[in-house]
Amino acid sequence: LSATASKPEGGEADSKVENKEKEKEPQYWRDDYKTDHDMDDLYKKQVLLHEKESKTTILQRALDGSKNAIIAIGNLIISLSKGTLTLIMNPTKIPGFLADTWKTIKHEAYHYWLGFKLMGKNIGTAIGILHTALQGKRLTRRERRMLRLTAV
Repeated sequence: LSATASKPEGGEADSKVENKEKEKEPQYWRDDYKTDHDMDDLYKKQVLLHEKESKTTILQRALDGSKNAIIAIGNLIISLSKGTLTLIMNPTKIPGFLADTWKTIKHEAYHYWLGFKLMGKNIGTAIGILHTALQGKRLTRRERRMLRLTAV
């Protein structure tokens, strides 16, 4: 006798319930992932995916920073080109244009100067925290957070 023949009339309904329960199970608990070798492969895939996401995040941050710098330079060039056209058409506006342009240049330069100073301070602090960690001392929550923010 086969297994299906020995089941009562409600056997089809029971098998449908079993199939639904199998569908609800996460993929990594299914039969094709039960061996240790397959679990190792799945773990390796997850680690590689995480590493790829981390690299993408760092790359994306670098691209965003570059994009913002290019936008600032582009805005400066647009301002200069508009001003040049205005100056050609109406030379009496030269002093005002030069004052506005110089103000914009000073503002952007100051912004970048502050950013580089802050980055330098953060790198110095991170080096000190890293030195502490390499000595085998336990880092505080704030030190770990600072190191993570500076390193990434």
